[in-house]
Amino acid sequence: MVLSVLHRGEAHGYVLLQSLRALGLGSLRGSTLYPLLARQEELGRVGHRWEPDSGGPPRKVFSITATGRRDLTLLSQHWSALNEVVTTAVAAVAADGAKGER
Repeated sequence: MVLSVLHRGEAHGYVLLQSLRALGLGSLRGSTLYPLLARQEELGRVGHRWEPDSGGPPRKVFSITATGRRDLTLLSQHWSALNEVVTTAVAAVAADGAKGER
């Protein structure tokens, strides 16, 4: 999800948190996000630059890399396949449950 948000444009960590919360990850905290961003940087999926801040120290601005865009496409395909399997399995359970109610 972080890669999909960064695919829309670069962002500070706080903006990423707000965007992810708006997508339904309300309990997400910086203590989860920043290690995840560090790992994505290690994998070459995310980069950052420092942006001056008039009210304090410089802030990191994160962006998706070409590797990140490629991996996002692959991850999206894998997620779609998994989602299809889960949807089929849940539909089968629901159908079996409906038969048992008769």
